[in-house]
Amino acid sequence: MGMIISIINQKGGVAKSTVAINLASVFAQYSKVAILDTDVQGSLTQVVEDNENLHIIQVNNLTELKTLDYQVIVVDTPPYLSNQLPQLISISDFIIVPTKAGVLDSLALKATVALIKSSIGALPVKWGVLFTMVNTSSKVIDEIKVFLEQMEVPIMKSIVTQRVSYVRSIIDGGILKSNDLKAKSEIILLAEEIVNELEN
Repeated sequence: MGMIISIINQKGGVAKSTVAINLASVFAQYSKVAILDTDVQGSLTQVVEDNENLHIIQVNNLTELKTLDYQVIVVDTPPYLSNQLPQLISISDFIIVPTKAGVLDSLALKATVALIKSSIGALPVKWGVLFTMVNTSSKVIDEIKVFLEQMEVPIMKSIVTQRVSYVRSIIDGGILKSNDLKAKSEIILLAEEIVNELEN
């Protein structure tokens, strides 16, 4: 039974697919990895077809994910709250909620956070908000962290900064093929943080 990492946010434009393909690429260095693209646009499906280390999978029922012969399954979700999400949340091992470090983006998290909390209940599912497209010269991220802490939302230590290499990574088959050492380091640290959280 593989580790299921779901990437969820009802808001579009927060780098869900970028995080999905790059995280999957890191795990694919030493694990058998699949991506489930539940977004009807299927944009990630088209990109991954050219990456021999990643497999795109389709399932009729989300519970099938627990039976598949993969060590890691990364699930990319659509930019809205679909009726599949409660079930997906309940079978996930880790949920990443990517968001930009902005006031409106943080306010938009409320529905996603409420859904995650209600779907997890007493289940041993771990999750956290991941700041993406971060402008490292801005101090607003500290204010947003305070706001999220008041909502009792776990915040991941890892961040994904705003870099051209991430935009290109979708076309190039993942950030690991880039020369951007900083971006590579960010995604590797994200993968390590998830593994460490699940081992504790």
